[in-house]
Amino acid sequence: MILGVFLSSCSTLPAKSPSFPKNVGTIYEYSQDNIPDVCFFPVEKARWDGYKVTNNNWSQLTDFQKTMFISEAAEEIRGNERVIVDLKDSRGILVAMNKTVADIEKDGSNIEFLMIKLMHGVLKDSNQIKPAVFQDKSTKNNSSNVRVSGDVYCKHYK
Repeated sequence: MILGVFLSSCSTLPAKSPSFPKNVGTIYEYSQDNIPDVCFFPVEKARWDGYKVTNNNWSQLTDFQKTMFISEAAEEIRGNERVIVDLKDSRGILVAMNKTVADIEKDGSNIEFLMIKLMHGVLKDSNQIKPAVFQDKSTKNNSSNVRVSGDVYCKHYK
């Protein structure tokens, strides 16, 4: 009897799965057979240029792409600024970025900004960017030659 109920419920399943992904027709479209390994960063290896993602095209990205953007942008910031990026709350970062974009759209302002710059600000506000302390390789034994990073910004999102 249980098998009969299960089989009858299977016959009501849709014959065709919904379109994949939901951003068909945008510049960020990809197919289920061709999911990118590197989406946005580093730009040289990525399918799309992460420095061209703005609040105006953020809604064209799928949730997968937004998650990849956050993960890859964290690495990009880490490498360019020589800081520690602690993505302890990547979901919170995504929520904050989505909310900021929605608020800008609701205000009706025509402000356009780079999403990596917004992410940098959100990371900084949530204390998820920390200066990295490092020592010059040429003067390893000289403790007075310790530097702190964190104030250098990437030329792309200055």
